[in-house]
Amino acid sequence: MTGHCAVLLAALALAGALGTGWVAQGWRADAALAQLRQEHTSVLTDIATKTQAAAEAVRAYERQTALALAAADKKST
Repeated sequence: MTGHCAVLLAALALAGALGTGWVAQGWRADAALAQLRQEHTSVLTDIATKTQAAAEAVRAYERQTALALAAADKKST
């Protein structure tokens, strides 16, 4: 009977160790995923800021072009 108890205790200890390792890896994976999400958010914010600045530059160029065309039109008519 002692051999069976020893095997059972060893199996329980192994199962506990595997369960603990599983939980610890889950925590690490969650932390890594949170870090990746933070980096992703930062990159997307940077892209949005640069896209907005580029769009505003295009609008300013279009306004200047329209003013120049209006001035040339006024001068020639």
